[in-house]
Amino acid sequence: MKAIICPKYGSPDVLQLQEVVKPVPQEDEVLIQIHAASLNSRDLRFLRAKPFFIRLTPGGFFQPKNKVLGADFAGKVEAIGGNVGQLKPGDEVFGYMPSATGRGTFAEYVCASEKNITLKPANLTFEQSAAVPLAAMTALQALRDKGNIQPGQKVLIHGASGGVGTFAIQIAKALGAEVTAVCSTRNLEMVRSLGADHVIDYKVEDFTQNRQQYDLILAVNGYHPISDYLNVLKPEGNYVVAGGSMLQIIQAARLGRGPSKTGSQNIHVVSLVPNQTDLVYLKELLESGKVIPVIDECYPLSRITEAFWHFEKEHAQGKVVITVEENKNSQGEKKASNAAANRYIAYCGNDCTLCPQYKHNCLEGCLGNACAEYCGTCAVRNCNQERRIANCAQCEEYPCAKLEKQFENMAKDGYGEWAMTARKVLEVLRRFQVMNVAEASLKNRNIQFRPNSCGEK
Repeated sequence: MKAIICPKYGSPDVLQLQEVVKPVPQEDEVLIQIHAASLNSRDLRFLRAKPFFIRLTPGGFFQPKNKVLGADFAGKVEAIGGNVGQLKPGDEVFGYMPSATGRGTFAEYVCASEKNITLKPANLTFEQSAAVPLAAMTALQALRDKGNIQPGQKVLIHGASGGVGTFAIQIAKALGAEVTAVCSTRNLEMVRSLGADHVIDYKVEDFTQNRQQYDLILAVNGYHPISDYLNVLKPEGNYVVAGGSMLQIIQAARLGRGPSKTGSQNIHVVSLVPNQTDLVYLKELLESGKVIPVIDECYPLSRITEAFWHFEKEHAQGKVVITVEENKNSQGEKKASNAAANRYIAYCGNDCTLCPQYKHNCLEGCLGNACAEYCGTCAVRNCNQERRIANCAQCEEYPCAKLEKQFENMAKDGYGEWAMTARKVLEVLRRFQVMNVAEASLKNRNIQFRPNSCGEK
């Protein structure tokens, strides 16, 4: 099988695609044909051996002990050990490989314990499913287990636009909290689309200097002194560290052993505990539409070096996903849509080929997604129990009549790429059984539709 090998510590340029021996499952293991995996900060730390103690355990002092990186995966069960009872060959699954196993998922196959796997959400692709385990479980355990989150609490998430942060916003909202998300300017609209009640641009405002206090602060990428966080934390509040500089993590771990200087405030450092129960709980949230993965980019396994550089330098919005194209093609599956259409919560999974003008926020560009909050067509907000498709044309925020006029104007201007988007929207309108003047307008002008840069490659 093919796998990405890390022969020595260093930059992403040391990674190599090689042929290695295909693993054989033990009695309590499952052999997974991997369709997708995703990058995490853990992978970058193991690659660069930073901090240095990575070399002591579980790494390898002079060179990596585990030469295949990767923790998250989604794929199909190919074979099972004799003691496996929950899964069978052919099952579509997702899961997580703890570092203690010494195995990685940037490969065509991996053997994993049944307790670290569950059936993948039925409504998600392999790419979306692979983006979930490590980041989402970290967010869940940080908020619920360490932060003791309660409905109605004010929660601040510092570093809200990355893998853990995007899941933390949605999980906190699902648990009934009022969420304030802190991120950079370019990510403000994205975190709003995830459901954040308040957003703070850290380039403009220092949240540690305002008068607002929070019941729970989750520092995913914290850089302020811990005392600054405690100043805006309520007396009985919880401060949870899930990332940031190693110095801050060590300081938080030391302070967490006793009461803070301000009294009864609690300081915690979250360390992921592999837990199948949590994975199943996340699956339920994903299938309900309350949580949706945010994917920044998808890279094939053969371009993993490029993926690592992007992950390290570009401050990815959400997750960077690795696809194993050989396995996907061998199953005759349809390739995933362009990552631009898949990167925000508004993406509905229906191969929506969005115009590049709207790739920054799908809510503005696709009627199916625009009306999702009202009719549930795209299962984004899971509101289909409250409003039915018949009411879609009455949306107040995204009135269909207004959009129809915009589509008609596009047709008059004769933009082929925009017309492709209009066609997709008209298909949604037909499902709504709504009369549409734009459809007739497009036909009368005999516009020829052609794939645009947001279409499938």
